[in-house]
Order: sequence, then structure tokens, then C-alpha cells
Amino acid sequence: MFGSLTARLLDATAEDHGVLELSPFMRALEDRSLPCCALYSMLCGLHAMAETLEAAIRESDNALLQSLWSEDMVKSEALAADLATVRARVHEGAEAPSAALVAAITEYGQYIEYAASTQPLALAGYLFAHEGRMLEAPAMRAHVAAILGDCTIRLQYYSAYPDPMGRWRCFRHHLEAEVTTSPQQDVVVAGARDAFRLLQMFYAALSEDAARWEGAHEAAAAMGVVTRARRDTSTISRACDAG
Repeated sequence: MFGSLTARLLDATAEDHGVLELSPFMRALEDRSLPCCALYSMLCGLHAMAETLEAAIRESDNALLQSLWSEDMVKSEALAADLATVRARVHEGAEAPSAALVAAITEYGQYIEYAASTQPLALAGYLFAHEGRMLEAPAMRAHVAAILGDCTIRLQYYSAYPDPMGRWRCFRHHLEAEVTTSPQQDVVVAGARDAFRLLQMFYAALSEDAARWEGAHEAAAAMGVVTRARRDTSTISRACDAG
């Protein structure tokens, strides 16, 4: 059963979370039709956002925010390693982000900077958004491995927590225990809503990028530049799911 703050957070972000999950990018990721360059773009953005959020929390002198943070929540290092793994599978030039993607990542950083200087506890709402998304890690590991064509690949970001659900419960309970007053909770809820809105922008931009690279691939194939048909990944997908 959820506590009052968790219930408020889930209720306040339910619609935004639903829109995010229904984005063309997320649908393509789940059906494993993303090009590798689109996956690389996602990891680039997640890495930039993680670095920004982690730095803001570490630099904050807000005692309540610090009580909610621990260094084992750091994701930027894992994402940096994953970028190197995926970059080796992306053809030259395909990693260039679109203007919309750059704008989404930049706006995320601006919101973090503003929150850190005015309402640092709002960053706990961003943590709620990002920690909650780690619940999808087991499924994401399988999707990503299938897209990369190698079910032995386990990206570090999606392997950060051995027990994502247990970790999520601990975070929620900690949040409930520490953030107890109505004004404090209002700030955290506002931060979570901003975080999901910014993530919506990010995944919308990724959807545009994925379509752009998919279109480039199809155009190249039509011109004979790509001579080999796209490999059927059903066998790899089954192996990744089993793993």
C-alpha cells in the first residue's frame, strides 16, 4: 500500500508517465525495431541528464535533499561505459543529435539549475521520476540486447540494481519518512511533474531522431548503398528474453 506522498506523486504524474510510455520511441524500443543510432542518442541524453542531476544534488546544502541521496544512486558512470559499448555499433556520423534533442537536454539542465538555486528539495521529485523508471530495467536489458544483436550484452545502466522493485520500495519508504510536511511534499510533487514533462520532451525528440535515422537507412537501401537485407532478429530476441 502506498503512503500519502507516494500516492500524490503517482497521481500527479500518471498522465505524463502514460504519454511518455506511448511515445513512438518507446514503442519502437519495446518492439525492438530501433536503429542502434537511436539507442545511442537515448543513452547520450540519459547520461547528460544524470550528470546534471547528480552534480546539483551533490553541490546542494539542503539537508533534507542530502538525506534522500546516496552515492549508489549514481547512474552517470554506468551510462558513460554503456555509451562506449553502443558507440562501437553505430556507423560514422549517425550519433549526431537533432536540434530538438539538444534543446530538450538543454532545457532539462536549465530546470535543474533553477530548482537547485530556488527549491532544491524539488530535485527529490526528479529522483522519484528517474528511480521509478529503473523498474523497467529487466525488460529494457532484453530489448537493448536484441536491438544490438547480442544477448550477452548487459548494459551497466540497466543492471544498476539487482532488485529494482526492492530498491524502489526502499526509496519510496525513505521519501515518506523524510518528507513529512505538506509544503515539503508540494515541492517534491512539483519537481516530479517537471521531471516527467521534461522526459516527455526528451522522448518526443528521440522519436523524431529515430524516424530520421530509419528514413536514412531505408533511403540508402533503396539506392543500393545498403546491400544486405535487415537481419531477422526473432531468434536473438527469444534468446535475450530467456537470458
